[in-house]
Amino acid sequence: MTRVSTEVTTRRTVPSGEVVLDATLLIDLVRRRAPGPSYVSVLKRAKVTSINFGEVLYKLAGASTTPASTIEAALLSTGLSVVDVDLGVTRRFVDLQAIDRGSAAAQQRGGVERVKSLSLADMVCLGYALEYSLPVLTADVHWTTLSRQGLVLDIYDYRDPLTTL
Repeated sequence: MTRVSTEVTTRRTVPSGEVVLDATLLIDLVRRRAPGPSYVSVLKRAKVTSINFGEVLYKLAGASTTPASTIEAALLSTGLSVVDVDLGVTRRFVDLQAIDRGSAAAQQRGGVERVKSLSLADMVCLGYALEYSLPVLTADVHWTTLSRQGLVLDIYDYRDPLTTL
């Protein structure tokens, strides 16, 4: 018997206010990897934590002849806001760890071979978004599944063709 999907596909529009960026969007934008460049307009209203910004510089400068200071200057010239991580954000890590453990267990029960989990930089980005009640733009599809484990946060996968600005 063939199964027919009853899942409704709907467009998801990123809200017009402030948004938190994961490192992936900035990396795709600098590398001109689609659809990163189509999201350049969001940078003037975007926030990225200093930890995630450091991840961007680390990954881009390590794979390029362009100095990190040039990459930093180019990104900051867009109006992108780099924000510090405070104690309120780090307090969110305990809840995120529990969500991550629940997600790993669910993946294992589902027979997933390579279980996805949150890195410390992931928790910083998500913790900031939680602390300040802001939506997140990422390419990490795994994050979009964490609502099943209790994460109450609007997460948009900018690589998903149904996500729009």
